[in-house]
Amino acid sequence: MQFLCNSRIPKGVSREQVVEHLKGNQERDAELWELRKKGGVAQWVYKVGNQPGITLILNCADIDEARKLMDAAPAVKAGILEFEIDPVEFFLPY
Repeated sequence: MQFLCNSRIPKGVSREQVVEHLKGNQERDAELWELRKKGGVAQWVYKVGNQPGITLILNCADIDEARKLMDAAPAVKAGILEFEIDPVEFFLPY
């Protein structure tokens, strides 16, 4: 299954704190690249604008596995981001 993981900034965390954490975070980049190579992360993009953050598409067996991956993310552990996780599939119009 695929899951859309959209980050949110928790109350009490400033935009500047998020930007500083995401900028040049080698631990995060290495972790995402390892998950990408193993197939866990299908894609990720950085959100810009007033609400910076990360949006990922994960390949996981179930939502519990997706939640476990997101809970282990450095930004979540640091309290900088939290994630909303939704199951998704390709849109087949007709």
